[in-house]
Amino acid sequence: MLEHYQFKKDHSFEYSTNSDDGLHRVRAIGGTYTYSNGMLKLLVKYTREITGGTLNRSTIYSSNDSWSIEDGTYAKRALKSPLWFGIEVKFVSSTRVSFDSRMYYKIN
Repeated sequence: MLEHYQFKKDHSFEYSTNSDDGLHRVRAIGGTYTYSNGMLKLLVKYTREITGGTLNRSTIYSSNDSWSIEDGTYAKRALKSPLWFGIEVKFVSSTRVSFDSRMYYKIN
């Protein structure tokens, strides 16, 4: 899976970015969520980022002409001020859901 959301029963969530791109330092955002009346409210509290490392050519990543950040450290960083975002949600079927008109698929 490239980019995807994970929602847990404890009302925490994490959105993972496209991990195929080796130049992106932010790999995920996360926090807590509530859902009511077709609106998903996300409180983003942290990022997961690659810190440090060196620019290199990679045999693993295929985006950006194989450029990537190598030998960095994966770290969770709290946001100084958490951010609220509202997303309109429509359940299309038991396996498909639309977030602000973008289609996502449920995977167990």
